[in-house]
Amino acid sequence: MSPDALLGTWMLADFTITYSDGRPSLAPLGEGAEGMLLYAADGHLSAVLSRAGRSTGSAGLEEGRALVTSQDYVSYTGRWRLEGAFIHHTILLSLVPEVVGQTLSRRVDLSDGVLTLTYARTPRSGVTRRYCLTWRRPDAHPA
Repeated sequence: MSPDALLGTWMLADFTITYSDGRPSLAPLGEGAEGMLLYAADGHLSAVLSRAGRSTGSAGLEEGRALVTSQDYVSYTGRWRLEGAFIHHTILLSLVPEVVGQTLSRRVDLSDGVLTLTYARTPRSGVTRRYCLTWRRPDAHPA
């Protein structure tokens, strides 16, 4: 795959976690999560994911800050590079400061205009979690 095929804007279509022990899959940001992923030709990226239906309410600035948590909103920016079947996101700025400086590696698949990024984590419990994020171009994204 050519890096040029990834350039531009992608809209989140689906975000799920499946488990190796057979339990039901989970949508970590809820059903209908929203997101935008931007890959620039100069190697920069921006990613934002949000729980659908987050309250806009009438909260003031201080109250609004309390509403933003890593459980319902993910945002980071950095550099990207494609190496074979993997894309690597090196984090420069993030809502979650602990990931700054880390490189997040995802298996990448681009088929029929659908971009799929997957990765797996196995915590101490021994149950592997497989994360799958599906993205589409804005013109292919339902309104």
